[in-house]
Amino acid sequence: MAVTTVPGRNGTAVIAAGDEIGVILRWDPKTGDRIGDPITGSRARIMQITSLALPTGSTLLIATDSDSTLWRWDASTGESVGEPMSLGSEYPTVAPAVVDGGAAVHLGDGQHGP
Repeated sequence: MAVTTVPGRNGTAVIAAGDEIGVILRWDPKTGDRIGDPITGSRARIMQITSLALPTGSTLLIATDSDSTLWRWDASTGESVGEPMSLGSEYPTVAPAVVDGGAAVHLGDGQHGP
């Protein structure tokens, strides 16, 4: 349902994709091999996914789901980071994005473009 690339350490990269039941899988783009265990938490369709490099050197996966919830995981370990955040709208157009090195979330009304 959603896919992103995740920059890794030492110039490596990972492909991350979320599915219709809220599971995120990661792959090595060179070999096609799966990396780590599935990332879970959401039970709803992953609508958007992006990555955010933190000043600490770690990277977050940030995803929004069809239940209007924003999720965060450590991209390397798959561990949840913080509590899920309700976006407070029944049917929002939600897109996580990275802007000027910080995370932002665009909320639309579901009827208009971004």
